[in-house]
Order: sequence, then C-alpha cells, then structure tokens
Amino acid sequence: MRDAWLARAAKRLRELFHGIREKGYPSDWISDDIFNQLKEYWASDEYLALKRMNKANRASSAGGSLHTGGSITYPTTAEKMLEELERTPTQSKVFTRTHTKKKDRGQWVDQRDEEANVSLVVAGGRKRGRVYGRGKVPSRLKPTIYDSDDLSTASGPVDMRDQVTLLNRELTQQAEEHKQEKGTEQITTVFKSCYKWYVPHFHLAPEEAINTWWDEWKKAFRFRKGESEKMRDAWLARAAKRLRELFHGIREKGYPSDWIPDDIFKQLKEYWASDEYLALKRMNKANRASSAGGSLHTGGSITYPATAEKMLEELERTPT
Repeated sequence: MRDAWLARAAKRLRELFHGIREKGYPSDWISDDIFNQLKEYWASDEYLALKRMNKANRASSAGGSLHTGGSITYPTTAEKMLEELERTPTQSKVFTRTHTKKKDRGQWVDQRDEEANVSLVVAGGRKRGRVYGRGKVPSRLKPTIYDSDDLSTASGPVDMRDQVTLLNRELTQQAEEHKQEKGTEQITTVFKSCYKWYVPHFHLAPEEAINTWWDEWKKAFRFRKGESEKMRDAWLARAAKRLRELFHGIREKGYPSDWIPDDIFKQLKEYWASDEYLALKRMNKANRASSAGGSLHTGGSITYPATAEKMLEELERTPT
C-alpha cells in the first residue's frame, strides 16, 4: 500500500504544481517563503531543461511511437525492469512498458506504437547498441526480443511472426478483459441508479425497464456501425447475471440495499421468503451439485428437455 501511495502522491503533487503554474490555480496552501523558492526553481535552467525533456518524451514520434515514460529514459526503464524481474527484460516488454497506458497495459498510446512493436520483434531493431527509437542501451541491458521461456522449444529457428501473433493476441485479450470489467461496472452503476421496477428475476423485467437500463448503459460506450444488436445480446446475458449477484449479495452477505426503493424491496423480501422462491432455490442447488450419471448438471433450473428444445431453435436442427 505504501508503494502505491507513493506513486499516487507523486502524481498528485505534480498535478497540483501544474495547476498553479499553467492554469492559475490557488497556491494559498503553500507558505510564502516556500512558494518563493518554488517559483525560483520553476524559472531555473535546471527545471526548464527537465520540462523540455519530459515534453519531448511525451510527444516523441521517433520509431513511429509515443514514449510514456516522462523523464525516465528507455535504458533506465530496462534497468528498473531488470531489478523487478530478476532477469533481462525483452525489448518487446520494455517497449510495451514505455508505450502503453499505465492504467491499461493492453492499450497502446498510439496505433503506431503497436506497429513499431511488431517491427521490433520481426526485424530486430538494434544497431551498434542502439534500439531504434529508444536510444543507447548499455551492453548488459541489451534485452533479447523474447524471453527464452516465450520461445518455441522445437528445434530450428523460431518463427518470429508467430511470436508477434502470440504477443498481440495476449495484449488484445488483456484489453478485452479490461473492457468487460468496465462493462460490468457500468451495469452495476445503472442498476443502482435506475432500479424502479419490481423485478425479482431479470427475465421477468418489463420491456420499459430493459430499454431504460440498456439506454443508460450504452451511453458510456461507443459501438461500431452494425454492432448494437450483437452488443445488446451480450449485455442481456451479463445484466441478468449481475442482477442475480447483486440480489445474492443482499440476501446472503448483507450488502446494502439502499439503491432499491422501500416498497419494491419489501416485495422482494416477501418473494425471497415464499415457497415458490425457496423451491426454485432448492432446484438450482440440486442441479449444481448433482452427480447423477457421473456428471454435473450446469443448467440451473432449466431442465434437460427444455435445454434441448432451446438448442433446436438456436441451431435449426436436432442437437446431439
């Protein structure tokens, strides 16, 4: 926690100082004598040189990429990663660290960055101790393109294009996981701000509720043309699951229910205590735990024949 606090405190102090220097934000929280010293430092050649370096690193397009390390150079980052990993980092890993967003290492700062990384892996990108677009790298820190454990164990030369494909697939997966997490968080936000109907199960929600929740959720995202219907289908499944989880948290773990109007919450509690709900709960539990026939049924309260009928409609043929 201390390490995380140190990083966030450093960032916040930079932002406060930037606001004072560039935007005229109040400085009354700084004593006069210390503020005078800060102004002298901000006018000094030392600070102006550092400012130019940071700006150049942020805006640099050398090698077709945008550097995100601020005043920390590529060799310094490589050395820091050497200490963290206790082994020499690959060029690709150092490049990824310095050219992706800190909050999402699967998101490149610029499309050119991903292209430059592909070029780095396929073509090597080194000449006389220099890494293209990254400057001079100390000989002991010249990172290999890939870790030995990333490479194929098969004999013969490694197909670098396959390695590039694997790396980009991993980054794409990380980015997709991040988007899914954000999507679920937004579903939770929508439910907690727009739960105005008695909906004990998502599939029983009135059309008005479904449309309201969907419209509120999609305000936080942008879809490509023609993707809306596909995204809505995925959203319906995830929203149903999330509502079940929220209700479970309230019933079983005592999570807050203040986002549900009192009259609706009273109805929900009556339903959860009813014979109908308790029977459904026992059926779901039995289906999950069933070991009959040496297999575990995962259909919840949906019976085998009902599942087969649903698959018949989906596949337009008799399922096996």
